[in-house]
Amino acid sequence: MCNFKCFKILLFSCLFTLVSTQMLQAFQSDWQVLEVKEGSDFEVEFPQEPKRQNSEVDSELGPMTMNMLIAEIDKDFVVIASMNSFPPVNLWNAWEVFGQYDVDEGLEGATRGAAENSGSKIIEKTAIEKFGNPGRDILMKHPAGFTMRARFFINDESMELYQAVVVAPDRESAFGEDSERFLNSMNFPERNSTSADWEEFQLGEGKLVVKFPTKPKRIVQTSSTPAGDLNIEIHQLEISPTYAIISSFTKYPAVGEYDVDAGLDGAVRGAAENSNSTIQSTQDISKNGIKGRETYFESPAGLMRARFYIADKKDGPEIYQTIVVASKKSILDNDETTAFLNSMNF
Repeated sequence: MCNFKCFKILLFSCLFTLVSTQMLQAFQSDWQVLEVKEGSDFEVEFPQEPKRQNSEVDSELGPMTMNMLIAEIDKDFVVIASMNSFPPVNLWNAWEVFGQYDVDEGLEGATRGAAENSGSKIIEKTAIEKFGNPGRDILMKHPAGFTMRARFFINDESMELYQAVVVAPDRESAFGEDSERFLNSMNFPERNSTSADWEEFQLGEGKLVVKFPTKPKRIVQTSSTPAGDLNIEIHQLEISPTYAIISSFTKYPAVGEYDVDAGLDGAVRGAAENSNSTIQSTQDISKNGIKGRETYFESPAGLMRARFYIADKKDGPEIYQTIVVASKKSILDNDETTAFLNSMNF
């Protein structure tokens, strides 16, 4: 199990120097809501204009960007918001990192990292949650006498860590009205999504239609088979390094007789072999009069949920597939995943 050292919060030396900075500025009455990272929808309300600081942090998967906003309120009060995201992973080579993520371990690593990197001691820790994202609210004491209070939330689907930190002179200030307002203002995308506004994308010149939340990447692969070379058309969208959705269309040449059930069994076995997975469950399904299978797969590194349909056309069988790759079963069965699979049409 990965210990996710890359999720440790790097509270830079500013935490040691800002408390002695002579900036005798009071909280403003007109707070402003700011996006921590442009386009991220992670917003925090600041009492005055913060400074922006971005830096690269080494992680086990490669460089990771830390986006920070820092506001020095006065000599004893600093507020910080930051966001970390894992670097992108090549979907087709990502199996070895799937299944390694544990939310509780990531949150514990974040709290330990905050204490270790700031030289502080954790004196209070509470499990919290917001918008379906688990988190921690911690209170730390530094040997220099100041108090730090921090909140961390992790979205294990997008692999993002949201953080807000208050550096205050004492516990009373860390739980004061202004501190509460700052920490409570953390706002990030809710995990529950809807497919109502998703766009349809076609494969096989419109023979397969599937809805995606954003534009997927189109890939065409050639596979040599006893029936000849086949063109496999693919749409894939990496929602996060450990969550991807895929649709594919394959047209086979005409054959004298075709056994749809045998073809579906072969599609399920092939998916298991190609992903080095074991078949956990499979059931017969159908749509628009076309036979199919819905199958769950598991490997030591990750999970898949897939639907396969085969239409026995006169000019050759057509195989329609949708596949979801994720790090945990709860993602495979969530509303967004099910909406993606249900949107499949042919």
